[in-house]
Order: sequence, then C-alpha cells, then structure tokens
Amino acid sequence: PLFVATALLTTTAPATRMGRLGVHLGPDVVAYVVWGAPHARGRQARVHWPVGLQTKLAMSAKRLSPSWLERAVVQWMAGQR
Repeated sequence: PLFVATALLTTTAPATRMGRLGVHLGPDVVAYVVWGAPHARGRQARVHWPVGLQTKLAMSAKRLSPSWLERAVVQWMAGQR
C-alpha cells in the first residue's frame, strides 16, 4: 500500500508526495488483505496483493505502461522531480 494511517505517519516528517496522494487506508484494511492472502480459495498463487484502490490502479497502470514511464512516476512520488 502507498500510505497507511498508523503512528509511524504521525511521528515522522510527512513524505513529499503524501499530501497529494493522501492517506486512504487504515491498518485494519491492510490486516484484512494480509490475513486473506493465505486463505484465498480457488486463486492462483500470487506474490503481490494490492491493498486499496490507489495501489490497484497503480498496478494496473504499471502493466500497461512502458518502463520509462514507471520510473518517472516513481521518481515523482519519491519527490525527486
């Protein structure tokens, strides 16, 4: 997930892009996905389990975009652009 509303976010300096992307997830949502991963039935074995709409959209965009665009977006999110 991108940002999760935990004590870590309140005790550290805000990330450069956190303000734009927002914090839309709580620890309960992450815990639900973590718990559900090994308990999923009828699904193929997966490595990545997206949590939240933003992450799902980012993963979908990554599959459709060229690698140079992915690198540019990651740099933007990291505040390097």
